[in-house]
Amino acid sequence: MSAQETPVRVLVAGLGNMGMSHALAYHANPGFEIVGLVSRSKPDLPDALKAYPHFTGYEEALAE
Repeated sequence: MSAQETPVRVLVAGLGNMGMSHALAYHANPGFEIVGLVSRSKPDLPDALKAYPHFTGYEEALAE
């Protein structure tokens, strides 16, 4: 990604096995910027994802 390109902003909805896998992949890729994580409960997050905002509702996350 060049300095002129803007990363794709993503909101990860669902933090089950696949959602967690996707969130970690987005975290590791400089072409993406995680703007929040959505799940009804707060799962035990890996250290790489703990700093991202967590929302319990999709509508709340979109509004933010």
